[in-house]
Amino acid sequence: MGQRLAVTLATLAAAGLLAAACADEATTAAEPVEPAIVVQILLHSDIPGIPIADVSRFDRETGIPEAVRVSLVAAGAGLYSGRVVLPCQPDRTPAFIDANLVGFLPTEVPAGTTPEIQAAFGVTKGSIEAVCLAGERTTVQLEMWTEGDVLPTRPSDVGFVEVEIAVAAGEPLGDAVVDVELRDPATGEVEWRQRVSSSQFGDGAGRASVVGPCTVKGPKAVRVELVGVFADRVEPSDPRAGEWGGPVPAGALETWGLPAVEQGIPCQPSVDVITQVDVVAALRPADVGGQPAVDTGAGTCTAAWRCPAEGAPAFEVACRGDDAIILMSPIFAGCEDGQAHDVSPVDAGEVTVADGETRWVVPVDITGVGICEVHARATFVSLSSGMPWDLSAALGVVFPIIELESAVGVPCAPLSLGDDGLGVVYAEPETNGVGTLSSRSDAVE
Repeated sequence: MGQRLAVTLATLAAAGLLAAACADEATTAAEPVEPAIVVQILLHSDIPGIPIADVSRFDRETGIPEAVRVSLVAAGAGLYSGRVVLPCQPDRTPAFIDANLVGFLPTEVPAGTTPEIQAAFGVTKGSIEAVCLAGERTTVQLEMWTEGDVLPTRPSDVGFVEVEIAVAAGEPLGDAVVDVELRDPATGEVEWRQRVSSSQFGDGAGRASVVGPCTVKGPKAVRVELVGVFADRVEPSDPRAGEWGGPVPAGALETWGLPAVEQGIPCQPSVDVITQVDVVAALRPADVGGQPAVDTGAGTCTAAWRCPAEGAPAFEVACRGDDAIILMSPIFAGCEDGQAHDVSPVDAGEVTVADGETRWVVPVDITGVGICEVHARATFVSLSSGMPWDLSAALGVVFPIIELESAVGVPCAPLSLGDDGLGVVYAEPETNGVGTLSSRSDAVE
């Protein structure tokens, strides 16, 4: 008849959501008596309709999430709420609870048809940890925010890009915040920008994802810039948590710079493109032996350009960590005498391992040739812990590298990490990062 009718229990049942809708109105008497986590969901959104969310409890032991699909109800202007009870096991606490907004059902549908869920723009997620106690039900509140007040249209000439981001560091993270931008590399025109935190758009421990449209056919560039890493969760109420290009939210850990990664992607009509960005942030821990240090994720390192009283000056890297090695590039010196000097760290260097520390000293004999521009790189990686990654997996990962790039000569001037000419940089995917670090400390005899 073409008549528009309100969504009823019958249409919800046709969409497979009747049980979820009833669960929202369940009474205490109908709730399970075994240990459980009661998840109260609050969705901040001005999008009209019936929000549908997947709520899951992640089992840390099996790695398998147990998910329930629920509908939310209007709870005031710009607010929807819902409630779900998830059984839990006290011997597997804490439990990781994740909610993902699937989309919205329309409030009206043609008679005799089944409503379809329409996704909102971007990814709307929330997550929280909850303690499971024997004989008790633990109540937690999980909040989510949508990115706009309308549902997107998707004409045939529009594609979507999903940016998957993983940020790691030398210690467990409570949050990571990045600025994401999609633009046309030819014209510089920006299609969209968004600040993303892992607590709102991921697992709350450094992983996040964001989805946006590609509105024009052709190549695009995705730029991901690390804003900060945090020991604790960044509160969504902090205005700096969602302001692209704005100030760093309070509580950021001290790092050696903040990497920015740019990747080219194809953008095709009606095609979803997924791109992955992996970053290891270089934390700046307390000084080691009075020397500035960098935490590469695998361990803590110091670096220096040494000027001994006798003998040639030397590049020195000393690191502490379990089951890990130092990687170093060949050392290159371009000098005033017009000669280029290449020094093999394996042939010329000396490695000592004692008390959990690996120290690699490579003399660079450039005395008597005037001023030389010396270039060297090194990093510290774990071969077994996966932190940051093993050597094969390191390709395509942005990770910290100690870099010496300084003019040296007579008299010799010593340098410590952080001095001008000796610092920390980040290797970008498919550039000269891990490929040039061809020498290994465990190869030195």
